[in-house]
Amino acid sequence: MGVNTFLHIPIILAFSGLRFVGAASTSRDMETPSHRELIDAIGRDTVKTRYDLSRQRLHNWRKRGIPHSHRVAVAKLAAEHGVVVPANFFEGMAS
Repeated sequence: MGVNTFLHIPIILAFSGLRFVGAASTSRDMETPSHRELIDAIGRDTVKTRYDLSRQRLHNWRKRGIPHSHRVAVAKLAAEHGVVVPANFFEGMAS
């Protein structure tokens, strides 16, 4: 995974002390574990509280992936907690 992999999220790279989460992948099956790892790295309770999620909805986000409508906000939350989102986190989103 090269430096260019993360150029589409430069604002997150500006922070120091970041932890990288998940592996880059283009398949949907590999994307979900990255989301689970991302949520766990941020903190389940933090994500649940910030977005007022039920336990079931948090479980669904971890299992199926974070909905596109929340990915930018979750990326900002991740940056606040020193966590870098996976390289494929924004794939499939409309420009």
